[in-house]
Order: sequence, then structure tokens, then C-alpha cells
Amino acid sequence: MPVRVVKQKWVQHWSSKLLTIQPPCKNLAILLERQPVKSVIMKSVGYDENTKILEIEFHKGEVYQYSGVPSKVYADLMHSSEIGKFFSEKIRPRFRAKPVVV
Repeated sequence: MPVRVVKQKWVQHWSSKLLTIQPPCKNLAILLERQPVKSVIMKSVGYDENTKILEIEFHKGEVYQYSGVPSKVYADLMHSSEIGKFFSEKIRPRFRAKPVVV
């Protein structure tokens, strides 16, 4: 069987690509279990009481996590007759949002 000669530059190029380790994404987060909601702007909402993180999936596909949200605010959101309005007035301006890579 003939031996194939591979150019050294090609081997160095590909071996460096294989050994490259990417740092973890800063926006990578653990997704929460979300409940579907009836809203023009939101598709689903989840909450973790231990970390006080509210997670919202929007109809356009984006997912955001809002930190420091008290459980009372989450409960009020879920019982609101106008969830989108409640979110826009009580959550968006008060709590820091972080986009989540899905």
C-alpha cells in the first residue's frame, strides 16, 4: 500500500484546531421548567425560588433570566390578567436581565 505524504503546514493547521478549547459561554445558563402563558409577547415563564431567578421565553424565541425576583412578584405575574403589561411595568424596569443561549 502506498504511503501518502501530508504537508506539515496542513497537519499543524488541523492539529491546532483540534486542540483548541473554547471557554464556556458567559450567557450559558441552566434552563428552568417553564409554564405556558397567555400573552402577546411571552410564550412561557419559569421561576426558581432558591435562586430567585425568573425565566421568560418570548414568542420571538429569545429567553431571558431576571435575577433577584421575589416569589411574590412571580406569583403576582402568574395571577395577573394582563401578564405582558405586568411584566413591562413591574419586572422589566426593576430586575437585571441576562439573555440565555438556548
